[in-house]
Amino acid sequence: MAIVGVGRVGLSLAVALRRAGVRVHAFLDTSPAAVQQATAVLGIEGSSDLRALLATAPSLVFLTVPDSVVASASAALAQAWASVPANAEPVAVAHTSGVTPVSALEPCLQAGAITFAFHPLQTFAGHETGSTHFADATIAVTAGPRGGWEHGRDLALVLGGRPVPLAEEDRALYHAAACVASNYLVALEHLAERMFVRAGLPSATALQSFLPLVRGAVDNLASHGTVDALTGPLSRGDVDTIQRHLTTLHEHMPDVEVLYRILGLATLELVQARGTVDHTTLLTLENLLRTEMNPVGVDPMSGQARSASSQRIESSLHPPDTGVTHE
Repeated sequence: MAIVGVGRVGLSLAVALRRAGVRVHAFLDTSPAAVQQATAVLGIEGSSDLRALLATAPSLVFLTVPDSVVASASAALAQAWASVPANAEPVAVAHTSGVTPVSALEPCLQAGAITFAFHPLQTFAGHETGSTHFADATIAVTAGPRGGWEHGRDLALVLGGRPVPLAEEDRALYHAAACVASNYLVALEHLAERMFVRAGLPSATALQSFLPLVRGAVDNLASHGTVDALTGPLSRGDVDTIQRHLTTLHEHMPDVEVLYRILGLATLELVQARGTVDHTTLLTLENLLRTEMNPVGVDPMSGQARSASSQRIESSLHPPDTGVTHE
């Protein structure tokens, strides 16, 4: 195994592979600091260039580089193959980008390699914790024109992950979903922190004050799924509470009011699926959340988006107020 790019993902992957018994015997990075860290962690010297890396005859080369340079790194790797003995050609080349198509590895494919994408559905803040994040993680594998599913599947299983096949045309939507699930969750908690501080909690301890609430919500998600994990005033059909929220946000944090309304409208789909709030109350909540959507007069849920949301409430496959839980 050889790795090009030993940043947070690359070094985490290298450490995890070594723990799993895979030989990682070469790496390359253009950052002196990254090379120094990887040398200390892996106990091997970094390769001087791609030709030197390929001369170690790896069976698989991972391109764990930023999305924007996957294609250029692939082209450089393919060019380097021409100057090394035939027996030094890697059998497979993979990248770890969530959104970049496998076709970005076309130069390596033309040079004779099997290509595939290998994306762990996880976050990597550093190699110490990141190397433990592959176990039990979903790992999306997209095979190239010559295959690659078996390579990715077996590697995911070695790491203790759960491999799933992902079609090339679905990669962008898959990655957008990952951003919503992880990145935007962090952004929402930052927003909540701002709100708690505005409400009077000390800024130094506000985050720690509500993290147990967040952990409880995540635990409920794991145990009950998205529909049954929902709690709060919308799940109870509490119109008065939602009105109080909107009033105080409009007065104190109008920028947050817009997002609160959009998130509330998205949440109504879950409320309807729970079947615990009657249809009339659902429509009342929808109208309340739509009124004065934006303090400056711009409605981000206008047009088609507004119609789609209303249609979900007016014409659901699951009628409200049945008392039946739907997944």
